[in-house]
Amino acid sequence: MLISVIVPVYNTKEYLEECVKSILGQTYSCFELILIDDGSTDGSQKICDVLAQSDARISVIHTENRGVSSARNTGIRSAKGEYILFVDSDDYIQEFFLEKAIEVCRRHECDIVSAGMLEENEGQIIKEYHVKETIIKQINALSQEDYCELLQNNYISSSCNKLISRSYIGETLFDENSSYGEDLRFVFSLLDKKGKIAAIPEAFYSYRRHGDSATRSFDEKKVECLVQTYVFLDDFSSKNSLNTFAEMIQHRWTVECAYAQRVILSSSAPFLVQYRRLRLLQDNKKLRKWALLHGGQELRSQIRRPGLYLLKRGIRNWGHRIANAFH
Repeated sequence: MLISVIVPVYNTKEYLEECVKSILGQTYSCFELILIDDGSTDGSQKICDVLAQSDARISVIHTENRGVSSARNTGIRSAKGEYILFVDSDDYIQEFFLEKAIEVCRRHECDIVSAGMLEENEGQIIKEYHVKETIIKQINALSQEDYCELLQNNYISSSCNKLISRSYIGETLFDENSSYGEDLRFVFSLLDKKGKIAAIPEAFYSYRRHGDSATRSFDEKKVECLVQTYVFLDDFSSKNSLNTFAEMIQHRWTVECAYAQRVILSSSAPFLVQYRRLRLLQDNKKLRKWALLHGGQELRSQIRRPGLYLLKRGIRNWGHRIANAFH
């Protein structure tokens, strides 16, 4: 069975060769590797071309910069394999990933095989995500506990750690208009098709968290996408009567909301821009209720009166600057 490995590439020259090397070093060799250069400007585009000359299984598609979702969709449309695996160009995979995943697919006729993940920072493993034991079920037979365990361990939140049947993907594509949560919505759209999924405990996918990963910005579009993602998850849990899973989603939203607000408040954006972004976070009444229910005092203050909170915060910071000036 031919596997199409799709790697979107954008300005990752420092990691690209290691990523490709990890794919070429797989013990299962029946695959094609499609590098989608998404308008790189740091020399990654040239590295893609050099790598393609070294192995006949590698092909390169150069495009204008349209984002990772567009690059992945280009890969899906170009794929010739019966199964697809997405790998980000600054990550890498363990050598037995394809062999183990395709074996599970064949033996159990699965549509999706998802593996565990290792999270790294500066070459050090900081966290490992994996299930305790293999789960193989029809998706409509997954229990609430299954959903919670799979989401908590990144088995159904990322598109990158899973082998997916090309015929099962069908016409499902990534949302190219979204700048946040598109990965998760793509996976849950596949879960909605009620096929067969396997979750294996081996952590075959290595994800790099870079030093600046925690300093994401939240402009208006990203805030809107964040809200849309949790509305999507709420609709999914309601439609499938997943009450326990819905509670987990509420708590995750509260954490995400608090983080987004911290990033917005720490930005250098003008007062009115920060106010507008905070208001966007609370536009959905149900999500606002979740944050008020589960959030701490600071978060609740920001939610109830964002303008007043910003004003008090500005006065407090101004007072600190004046005090420091006299020291």
